[in-house]
Amino acid sequence: MYGVSGIPHVQFQGSTPDVGGGNTFPRYQAKYNQIIGTDAPISITNMTMNMNSQSQLVVSGDVEVTGNLDGTNNKVVSLLTRHITDEYFCTVAAYQYDDLNLTNVGDTGTFSHALDINSDWSLSSLKAVMLVQNYSGNHKIYQAEKTGFSGTVALFSSDISSGPANLDVNFSSMALPEGNIASYQWD
Repeated sequence: MYGVSGIPHVQFQGSTPDVGGGNTFPRYQAKYNQIIGTDAPISITNMTMNMNSQSQLVVSGDVEVTGNLDGTNNKVVSLLTRHITDEYFCTVAAYQYDDLNLTNVGDTGTFSHALDINSDWSLSSLKAVMLVQNYSGNHKIYQAEKTGFSGTVALFSSDISSGPANLDVNFSSMALPEGNIASYQWD
């Protein structure tokens, strides 16, 4: 979409580029300060990321038009970011988009996308992002929202899966939300 010509390549608000390394902080701060006071013509609320029965992550959010939008080729994009390492930070792991069929101030709609995940990914390393962006002209991002996994998943592995009734089995929990499950019971 952006015709990247160098790395790192950053698009503030989807329409203000910065390309190249070095001491990026002063450049990034100046661009950030240019856009921070901009009133967004879109509101995204009630955003969630849960798992469906097909083991897909479902990203959902309510979108409202609160001001005038530039252009007509606007899309609602749902994507998953995956934290890899502190040095690499994160990458887009999956995404889907729909046409934004809302045009007038006060129009509202709920948008939802089911995104496939890789079984090797840790759910705790994934974040969902929903954004509304112009897909022609300046590629401006009108609004974005982010959330972590908001459901409950009972996901465990064990070192042994069969044997006599009195067998000691060690379980490893990958259940979510981490640290917020009060108790487990095994049968």
